[in-house]
Amino acid sequence: MVTGLSTPDFPLYHSGTAGIATNSTGDKWIFPVPFKANVMRFGLVVQGSSANATAAVVALDHRVTAGSDTGRVELLVISKTASVSQQGKFLYQDPATSIAVDEGDELVVEVTTADGAANAMTPVVILRQIPEVAGNNSAMVAA
Repeated sequence: MVTGLSTPDFPLYHSGTAGIATNSTGDKWIFPVPFKANVMRFGLVVQGSSANATAAVVALDHRVTAGSDTGRVELLVISKTASVSQQGKFLYQDPATSIAVDEGDELVVEVTTADGAANAMTPVVILRQIPEVAGNNSAMVAA
């Protein structure tokens, strides 16, 4: 099990002021992967106060080729507690085993079950860089 966060961990986060809407399903945000890394944590800051009986379920998916769903895999899933307002809470999942991603990959935040009421959450992904020489990675191209 992968546990604990420490430097040099690097956060990727949604910078929109309203977060992502969780009252409809589908892809909500795409994080481009800037370097070879392990995914250490996926989290959501709950902004809305929904206490609906149908709670949002949000997944973090891995696209191995940017812009393509070929080979797309679901990595981690977070379920908001139904019938309870979790406004201001940070919901998170840590991977049970190492999840490596490469430059040029994408991490996609997808709402798989919509919240029964209007709600918003801010997604966060924590990466830990894997040291690598750029020349050893075919996904990196000097321009």
